[in-house]
Amino acid sequence: MKKNIILLIIVLSLGLVGCKNKEKVAVKETEDFTGSKYVSVAEVVKADIEAYAEYTGRLAAIEMNDIAPQIPQRIDKIHINEGDFVNKGQLLVSFDKNTVDQLKANYDNVKKNYDRSKELLKSGVIDQKTFDDIEVLYTSTKASYETSMNNLEIRAPFAGIVTNITQKEGENYTPMMSASGVMGLLRIVNLANMKADLSVTDIDLHRIKKGQAVYISSDANPGTVYHGVVSLISASANAMTGLYQCEVKVNNSKQELKHNQFGRFNIVTQKAKNALIIPLSAVIESNIVYVVEDGKAIRREVKTGISSKDSIQIIDGLFLGETVIVDGNIGIADGISVVVR
Repeated sequence: MKKNIILLIIVLSLGLVGCKNKEKVAVKETEDFTGSKYVSVAEVVKADIEAYAEYTGRLAAIEMNDIAPQIPQRIDKIHINEGDFVNKGQLLVSFDKNTVDQLKANYDNVKKNYDRSKELLKSGVIDQKTFDDIEVLYTSTKASYETSMNNLEIRAPFAGIVTNITQKEGENYTPMMSASGVMGLLRIVNLANMKADLSVTDIDLHRIKKGQAVYISSDANPGTVYHGVVSLISASANAMTGLYQCEVKVNNSKQELKHNQFGRFNIVTQKAKNALIIPLSAVIESNIVYVVEDGKAIRREVKTGISSKDSIQIIDGLFLGETVIVDGNIGIADGISVVVR
C-alpha cells in the first residue's frame, strides 16, 4: 500500500514538472513573438505599370499561298528549294513547253477553220448553227492555249519563305492535297506579319478594345518579347463555346516566330505612367501594408490601383521612398519591433 502511494506521488510530481516546462516554453514563444521580428522590405518607387489579360493562342501567317498551275502540266525545272526566301516576282517553277507547242499547232488549225467559216457564213454556204459550233470550238481551244501560255512559269506573288514543294522535276503536276495539307505544287508563307485568333471570356470582354497593345512570347524564343495590337474584337459570342473572337496582329519583322506556333499573349488592359509602385506581396487584406519606421512595423491603410503580376499601384496612403514590409508581414502586429534582413 505504501509503495503505491509513493509511486502516485512520483507520477504527480513528474506531471507538475512537465506542466511547468510547458508553461516556460509558452512564455518563451510569447516573448519571441512579441520581441523583434525578422522581415524583408522594399522601397516605394515611381515607375510605369501595366495590367494584362493573359491568353494563349496559335500564330498564323497573314499571307500564305498554295501555288499551282491552272491545268496539269509536266514540271520542267524547279528553281528554288524548301526553306528558301524568295522575292515578289521571282521565278519559282518552269513547265515543259512541248505541251504548249502542241496546243499552239492545234489552235492555229482551229483558227484557220474559224476564219474560213466566217466567210462561208456570209456567202450562205453554211448555216448559223454550223458556224456557232465552230465558234465554240475556236473559243475553247484559244482559251486552253492561252491558259497554257500563262502557266509556263510560276512566279512568287509576294515575298516569303517556300515551306513546301509537293512534286519533283519531270513529274506531271496533278492537283491533289499533299500529306502536309498543301493544296498545290508549293506553298509560300510571309512570316513578317502574323496574327492570332484568341478566345476571350465574358469577364475580360469589357477590358479588351481594338487598338490595345499586346506582348507576345514563345517557348521557342525564351526571353524575347514581340509586339502586337488588338485588330478585332467580335460583338457576339461563339454559339458553341460562348467565347468571343479577339484577333491580334503581330509584328514579326525578324521572322523568328513560325506559322502554327503557340504563343502567350498579354493584352494591356490598363496602364499608368510614373505611378507609386510597391511589390504586390506588401499588400495584405486587400488594402493594408506595414511601413518600417524607427525599427517598428507601422500599420497603414492604402488605396490601390492597377496591379500587374508582381507589382501594384498605390494611389493614397504611402509616400515615395518609404519602406514597406514584403516578407514577414503575415500575422504581424502594429508597433512591433522588426529587424530588416
